[in-house]
Amino acid sequence: MTVALVTGAAGLIGSESAAFFARKGLDIVGVDNDMRRYFFGDEASTAWRRRSLEHDVKGYQHVAADIRDEAAMQALFARYGRSATAHLTR
Repeated sequence: MTVALVTGAAGLIGSESAAFFARKGLDIVGVDNDMRRYFFGDEASTAWRRRSLEHDVKGYQHVAADIRDEAAMQALFARYGRSATAHLTR
């Protein structure tokens, strides 16, 4: 299995990247903790886009984790390897 690990997956660029890599045949592991909601309120949440990816992108798996959480990121890389990673947070 070839996996693209996409951080910021529920954001604009991240979600488009996840869809792009999925169309190329990769399984997608999307990492996003919806910090937009934390900073800007419920109306800025990216949860709707995460649900869309989960519904529309075959092979998409979502991980609600903070990329600053070293242990969580090490666990992801240990599980999926480092074949393709796109870091797309602002």
